[in-house]
Amino acid sequence: VEEMMSAVKRVLAGESGRDDEDHVFHREDVLDNVQCEITQFLGKVMSARLPVEVAEYSRTLLRAADEFESLSDEFPVMVKAYRRLREAGGGFDAGDRVFAVLDAVGSLMGKVNAEFRRGEGLQPVALASLQAESKDIRLDILDSRERLLRTIGSAESEPLTTLAMLDIYNAADRMRSCIVNIAETLAGGKKPQ
Repeated sequence: VEEMMSAVKRVLAGESGRDDEDHVFHREDVLDNVQCEITQFLGKVMSARLPVEVAEYSRTLLRAADEFESLSDEFPVMVKAYRRLREAGGGFDAGDRVFAVLDAVGSLMGKVNAEFRRGEGLQPVALASLQAESKDIRLDILDSRERLLRTIGSAESEPLTTLAMLDIYNAADRMRSCIVNIAETLAGGKKPQ
């Protein structure tokens, strides 16, 4: 997913051709297949009598696989939004808030991926830090969307750009949510607050 994020950012910045776009769609298909294989394998494993720890870890892997796949679904959404914009002759400027939001989501993703790779779960302090960072990103996305919506109908508003940016903000927010779900899964599941 980190590789896909890099490809999407290159696409949105106009720094790549069809290859990166096609790569995003291909990798999303690959992650769909990986999730299916993980689910089938763990389903067979979990049908046996397992120690509690192994069963819990299997459930963690199932949920994480589902969340990673859901996360990967959002990359093609962004590429499609950009394609519509590009086909109409538009594009994004390097200073657009979209890139700052994607950088923040990508940073959060990188931290959670590192914890996942470490394979030791997630301590409550680390989870709280990731949740706080996620909350800040969500507030930034909401603020960015609100600012964008206020420009509709003004001379500075371009309808296709506005729609593409809204699609990307919404996809980034769903990604942020999946990332937090992965972190909570690594910490032993969602806890009531």
